[in-house]
Amino acid sequence: MTEQYYRSREMLTSEQVMIENFGLASSAKGNRLVAVYLRYLSPMPAKHQGHWKSYQVRGACKIEPNYYLRTTYDQWTDGISVYSALLDEISHINKLCGIIGLRFCSEMTSRKNDPRDLAF
Repeated sequence: MTEQYYRSREMLTSEQVMIENFGLASSAKGNRLVAVYLRYLSPMPAKHQGHWKSYQVRGACKIEPNYYLRTTYDQWTDGISVYSALLDEISHINKLCGIIGLRFCSEMTSRKNDPRDLAF
């Protein structure tokens, strides 16, 4: 969904709900999951809470360590998010391509539209 649509009159106010913060986790079987603390779900309308609950995974899960330390203990960690690491790698590839006269994917490295506080 684009921000333009989100802010438009077509978008019902009751549907304008966003998660303030989320991270990655993995199940005991190694499946990738989204981790959302209950404090970010509790202010949502019941309809949206029910939607998120439908994806709830039972059993042992492990939150990505850097996300856990940053959000639970307010510790700075040496690690960076996968998202940031990917954009940094693309930036380096673009620099190398520029040196040899090739164009890679420069529009992907623009960080002007980064989601605020993206932590995965």
